[in-house]
Amino acid sequence: MIPITRNDSAYAAYEPPRSRSAAPRCPGSSSSGSQLSSTSSVTAIARTPLLKTSYRPVSQSLTATSLSCREDSQMPQPKRYAAGRARALGLPTRGTTNPNRLRRVDRHLAEVHADLLRTAATPLVIDLGYGATPVTAVELHRRLSEVRPEVQVVGLEIDPERVAAAQPATRDGLVFQHGGFELAGLRPLVVRALNVLRQYDESAAREAWTTIVAGLQDDGLLLEGTCDELGRRATWVTLTKQGPQTLTLAAHLRTFDRSSHRTFDHTLGRPGDLAERLPKALIHHNVPGSAVHALLTELDAAWDRAAAYQAFGSRQRWRAMCEQLDWPQVGARRDGEVTIAWASVAPD
Repeated sequence: MIPITRNDSAYAAYEPPRSRSAAPRCPGSSSSGSQLSSTSSVTAIARTPLLKTSYRPVSQSLTATSLSCREDSQMPQPKRYAAGRARALGLPTRGTTNPNRLRRVDRHLAEVHADLLRTAATPLVIDLGYGATPVTAVELHRRLSEVRPEVQVVGLEIDPERVAAAQPATRDGLVFQHGGFELAGLRPLVVRALNVLRQYDESAAREAWTTIVAGLQDDGLLLEGTCDELGRRATWVTLTKQGPQTLTLAAHLRTFDRSSHRTFDHTLGRPGDLAERLPKALIHHNVPGSAVHALLTELDAAWDRAAAYQAFGSRQRWRAMCEQLDWPQVGARRDGEVTIAWASVAPD
């Protein structure tokens, strides 16, 4: 087994942007920070600890009466850490997952970046935020083992309960640990982070990019993006130490089984439907005049021009669409997938 090395420098303090909402006031205080009107209120509040080591997500923010306060209605803001572990960076996801949900990004990694996996001295891969069940980490390990049998996959979760629940799935080359954007101090070759950053605002998501990429091996990759619940629509950004490199759009395409004369529908009406699954760095920029909006518009137009190829199946139509697309495409073309240079879609 290849030893897994730690990157202790990744444990540097991290402080995400504070919420823009006003700080909660102590019960009985005014906006000017006047003294509390009741001595009993002061006594009750004084018995409450002043600091907590973790915060709940914004959607579950604490009420004013449950916060510990000082008489001036102000409270020190501790760094936001997760689940009682002061070194794990980030917040828990919803945990939603399904078998084969991440198959498109897994296959892309195994095919497009096969040489990187085969030649790496330490083929360590992290599945960051695998969710309530470890199924996608197990699938990732199985698929990458076909490319590099010695691959080591570590599933990282910021929720300790999910880590404990995943332990029965541990096997040779696959382990589960507590961790977040600091990558538990490991130095991976690849990090897969799907459906992790959608809950953050754009600036916090970019800070997460920076933190994760800093922990990669020198030639390492971060694949970060979003997919739907069944994995039939997916988009992701591939990043290196030099920053974002490509944007990949992938979709399940309709196929026709001639033996049964049955058509299996895809979930993609038009390529522009992928807009709702754009990565956090792009989804709020999909407006007229932006580069990513122009890309999706051109994809729809090329899809319409390739309508005649539908007689041969949606895969042939997708290929014809890609051939007509006047955008800088990267790498070998794969069915139901197109990869675009990041520089051509990057927000202004």
